[in-house]
Amino acid sequence: MEIFPPITIPLWESEASEPAAPIPKGPGVYAFRAGKEIVHLSWSAQLNTRIVRLLSRTNAANGTLGSRMKEAGFVLHCWPTASRLESSIVMYEVLRSEGLADYRKRLRLRLPWFVTLTTRDPFPRLSVVNRIPSGNEPVFGPFQFRDGAQRYADNVLGCFQIRKCTDVLIPDPSHPGCLYGEIKQCLRPCQKAVTEADYVAEVQRVYSFLLTNGDTDLRGLSKARDEAARALQFEKAADLHKSIAKVKEIGRLRDELVCDARSLSGIALTKGAGANSFRLWPMLNGLWREPTQITVEEDATPESIGEKLQGSVPELISDELEVAGDAVDHLAILARWYHSSWRDGHWYPLRSGAKPSVRRISKAALRMLREDANQ
Repeated sequence: MEIFPPITIPLWESEASEPAAPIPKGPGVYAFRAGKEIVHLSWSAQLNTRIVRLLSRTNAANGTLGSRMKEAGFVLHCWPTASRLESSIVMYEVLRSEGLADYRKRLRLRLPWFVTLTTRDPFPRLSVVNRIPSGNEPVFGPFQFRDGAQRYADNVLGCFQIRKCTDVLIPDPSHPGCLYGEIKQCLRPCQKAVTEADYVAEVQRVYSFLLTNGDTDLRGLSKARDEAARALQFEKAADLHKSIAKVKEIGRLRDELVCDARSLSGIALTKGAGANSFRLWPMLNGLWREPTQITVEEDATPESIGEKLQGSVPELISDELEVAGDAVDHLAILARWYHSSWRDGHWYPLRSGAKPSVRRISKAALRMLREDANQ
């Protein structure tokens, strides 16, 4: 994603008393550069005020920070932004463009976690990782914390009989096996107690569960429960009802963001630059795309905003353009913004190629504009 050129202020040419005069008020990202190196990069809700405060800090022995930076030939770069999501993306792109190996550390960007099926193994198993494996291995996320991903994976494993061990299996009838095989929670591929075809069928059931978060299983279990009840098989119906409750409980362990990570798509709605403006930030297949800013009239209605969105949204979610980037980083930015207490917008997921609800986005955009006008 391209970012706009920064406002550049050579500190040796600026007045020490008003070093931030050219910088507009409002939120933004700033960086102090010494030569080719970025010494400090951060963001602020009030860019002008923050920079003035920083440069006026006084050290009894060396004077103000601004005067020392002037002597050292520092340059100040500023990127005005309209939202915290935009600030996060701008900071990421600035550091990535510098080619810094420690950009994640400098951004304090915590990688999200994923649950994956290790299909490269002849006998696949579930694994929790903080990366997206190369190839076509199914991977589901992002989970905010490792504990959450592990808890979800463990609960899913409790419903199926794929292996829990991490060993490289060499199936042999003389293999001692493990406890899970003894208590009928594993098909025991290590002991050749199951054919590869039957094991793959069980893996496909796990994949279907992960893909729909148990919805396919719920439909099957609900139908079987109702049939058992009609046949007066009440004990069987009660057991099936418990299974339904367990599947629903597992489904609640993952939030709205978690899905097939390679195809994670959606639209983030945030404030725009200027009055009566908002921005739409599309993410397609785990990668951020170029945002679109929409400006409306002061007396805009959901219907009038919807008319503008009808022409913009289809272009936003078009998958014709190739976008380079690290999907794990992009998903980390999304997860941090989505789960934060300072989230300043809305997220609209796109599942299985479904079109976004223009009406929902229109109403949320109008509420956002009205709240902004009343502040």
